[in-house]
Amino acid sequence: MAPGEEICAVCGGAENYAVNANWGIKREKKSGSKNLLEYFMINTRDDTLIDSEYFLRNKTTGRCLIPANGFYEWDNKGKRKTPYYVHIRESPLFAFAGVYETSSASLDLSYSCSIITTDANEALSGIHDRMPVILDKNDSMNWINPDFDEYLSLLKPYPAEKTVCYAVGNSVGSVENDGAYLIKPVYENKWW
Repeated sequence: MAPGEEICAVCGGAENYAVNANWGIKREKKSGSKNLLEYFMINTRDDTLIDSEYFLRNKTTGRCLIPANGFYEWDNKGKRKTPYYVHIRESPLFAFAGVYETSSASLDLSYSCSIITTDANEALSGIHDRMPVILDKNDSMNWINPDFDEYLSLLKPYPAEKTVCYAVGNSVGSVENDGAYLIKPVYENKWW
C-alpha cells in the first residue's frame, strides 16, 4: 500500500463498522505569503494529539483502527537506504491506532485516515526514532470506543520483545511490486 490508496479502517460508535478510507488526510499549509500547498498527512504524531482538531468531538473526525500484518521502515544511515519489515511475533494480524476524517463533498460520505506514531521501541530505535502505535485486542476496542476518555494512555511503543524486525530487499520501494517475496529476509551485508 502507498499513501493516497484506499485502506481498511474500523470505526466505532453505537456499533463498530469498517470503511474504505484514503490513507492520508488532506491538509493545506502556507508556502510563502500567499501560496497554499496541499499535502496528505499519512502519520500523526502522538505528542500533537492533545492540541489536535481530531479530538474536538465533532461529527467529522474520530479514532479508528487500521488493520495490518506488518509494515516497512527504512534505515537511512550509511550510503544505502535499507528497508526493514516489522511485524508482531505472536499475531499474524494487528491494528494501528489511527484517526479519521469524513467529508461529503459529493452525495457519498468519504473517509480519509492517518496512522498515529509514537517513540520507537528498542527493537526499532536503531532504524528509526518513530513507529506506529500498535494496539493489542483490549486496547483496540477501547481506542475506538467514543466513550473511553483515557485514549491518550494507549499511545505508547509496542513491547520490543514482541516485535520482529529484519532487513528485506529494495523491491519494497516501488508500489508496483506486490507479493510474499517482499517480506523475505535478506542478509544484512549482501547487496540485493
